[in-house]
Amino acid sequence: MRYWEEEVPIDETMDAERRFHVIDVGNKTVHAGIADAAKIIDHRKMPSSPEGLDEGLGDLPGSIPGVDIGGAIIASVVPSLNPFLEQLCRERLSVAPVFLNHETDTGIRIDYADPSEVGADRIANAAAACNLYGCPAIVVDFGTAITFDIVSGDCVYLGGVIAPGLDMASEALSEGTALLPRVERWKPVSVIGKSTEDAIRAGIYFGVCGLIERVIKELGESGLEGRIVFTGGGSEMVAEAIDYDVIVNPLLTLEGLRIIYSRIVPE
Repeated sequence: MRYWEEEVPIDETMDAERRFHVIDVGNKTVHAGIADAAKIIDHRKMPSSPEGLDEGLGDLPGSIPGVDIGGAIIASVVPSLNPFLEQLCRERLSVAPVFLNHETDTGIRIDYADPSEVGADRIANAAAACNLYGCPAIVVDFGTAITFDIVSGDCVYLGGVIAPGLDMASEALSEGTALLPRVERWKPVSVIGKSTEDAIRAGIYFGVCGLIERVIKELGESGLEGRIVFTGGGSEMVAEAIDYDVIVNPLLTLEGLRIIYSRIVPE
């Protein structure tokens, strides 16, 4: 297993016009950062709400007083927030944002019955995996849902798999039963739970690990193999438990946005 995570100090000598915002809007969390063509300079997370965005983006590490940011690219899976995001970027950040979608020139062809159904975050993940690690690739993103994205050796997005995420599984058990509580810490002490909460943790954790391994196995038996790249909350924890070599990159979606923006807005 190989892990990748890097905190990069801000380079004050960098050309401010080549700095830009990269913003990944999920159902519960927004992951936003400052980037240049070569790297993510700094980043932070905030709630997926107008209040969270207003406070978080305005106080984003790397938003240095007196230094302009030259643009912004957004991957959003929450359409209701998009008008607010555009207004916020124009009024608070003084940039006109680019919203990533299936029509954006990413260098990856989408082989999907309806390409508009592919989420912007999944497109960014595919672009990042191919550019950083090479194709073919299997990207697994641990968010509200667990998504698999499969990219061929010639940079074609072939499709994927969508399953409930860790939080969603816990919420479903809690909301669908009278006595089961909602749990938040995922790694169990043992496969045999000695309390209701530990039993739920074991079921969700080992269930997700089994899901991941079975999907990867089925893909391999279908002739679809490649580098396996994990991202999102809980990815390192699951990577430790499965019998595959995995690259874990917590910044994968932001890296994809950085790569795509540098492609479509050249120097």
